[in-house]
Amino acid sequence: MKETELFYEQPFTMIGRKMKLLVDTGRLLLEKGSDTNHLIRDVKRAAVFMGMHEDDVHVHVTHNTVMVAITTEDRSYTSFTKTTSHSVDMTKLSALSKLSWRALENRYTLDEYEAELERIEHIPSHYPLILRFLSAGMACAGFSILFGSSYLAAMITAICATIAYAMRRACEHLKFNGFINIAIAAFVATALAGFSCYVVGDTTTMTYAMICASLFLIPGVPLMNAVNDLLNGFTISGVGRAVFTLLIVGFLTFGIVVAIHLQPQGNISQLPILPTFVSPIHIIAGGISALGFSTLFNTPVRLLPFVTCGGALAVAIRNILLVSMSFGLVSASLVATIVISVVMIFLAKKGNTAVSVLSIPSVIPLIPGVLLYRFAYAIMQINGLDPNGFLQAEQAGFTGIITIFCMTIGVATPTLFGSSIMNRDKSERVHMLVEARRKHDSLHS
Repeated sequence: MKETELFYEQPFTMIGRKMKLLVDTGRLLLEKGSDTNHLIRDVKRAAVFMGMHEDDVHVHVTHNTVMVAITTEDRSYTSFTKTTSHSVDMTKLSALSKLSWRALENRYTLDEYEAELERIEHIPSHYPLILRFLSAGMACAGFSILFGSSYLAAMITAICATIAYAMRRACEHLKFNGFINIAIAAFVATALAGFSCYVVGDTTTMTYAMICASLFLIPGVPLMNAVNDLLNGFTISGVGRAVFTLLIVGFLTFGIVVAIHLQPQGNISQLPILPTFVSPIHIIAGGISALGFSTLFNTPVRLLPFVTCGGALAVAIRNILLVSMSFGLVSASLVATIVISVVMIFLAKKGNTAVSVLSIPSVIPLIPGVLLYRFAYAIMQINGLDPNGFLQAEQAGFTGIITIFCMTIGVATPTLFGSSIMNRDKSERVHMLVEARRKHDSLHS
């Protein structure tokens, strides 16, 4: 039988090590794309596993900092850590959410918890690099079909996006600035797509390739996390994520604008991107885009069928509402994300994972990224805009921002309305596990 620490008899023993493990847990969650609410919940549960009372644990999060404070009537401990890397890894987010529960249920020691945390941090990607290259191309090709392009344009989009993703990885390997990497990848994707207009000779259709080839760079998860943080009252972290997202969109647009000015083709600001009829091909393309982004997000392989079906369902609902029921883009996207989030609550139980791991990749195909960089593109050329062009640019920007805001509300709807029920159930489960641990500690003290 393994030796266990008497956490609830001696909660402040090895407090320095406990604080380090807590901030490391928070740092890893922050690095891999967790929203602030999720991060605080998991860190507090880990602190409870270590013998702390949840009300004594305080967590402060900014865009690149996690600070944990343990405060009681007679003592106070504070520790913080910083991170400079941000990515999205659904496998690690899911594993970290399960870790604190397993630690409580199986009465982990600190050594076991630290070893498991170290293992999670170094989990390799489920997908080889070449498959991630192809997934970036597949996701962008799906977007191209969604916007109404030809199959030839979708194929060109996939090729350009794949090359651009490889270029971004090469720049990361050379340790270029992250924003510069995005600008270079966007330039490569758009320039290659623009060159294809000359080769193919179909300027109008191939302009879709110019619009879509760089969409794998759109920061969909940071965008949704920023709004989610603001909705939940985490203003500092929400504003930090929002500024970070705007910088990404700005450098993405800069790369696109430079490529367009070098070889102008078509009218990237006026090309329609909303469906005019409901097509099974568009629904399949939505599933393909969700699958492509899921691979880039390192979603567990066993969950890919759920996410693919979720992406197809989201696009089907939105397009039906847009075409058959005359909904606007904002309201159609809101309804689609609400339905997906409710469906994913039930699928998450079957898949034994967090709801966000399934719901976020499923709604990514609905992100109106084109509207955002249309707005940024217009702002960069504001001196040449007439009043009508300026109004169109404003409309694109506001529509994109409001759509993302409503999508985030849609994804968070079950949590916003059912949080009291879900939190009560989780609190009862934690209480039962803590009481079992207390009894175990008292027998061995």
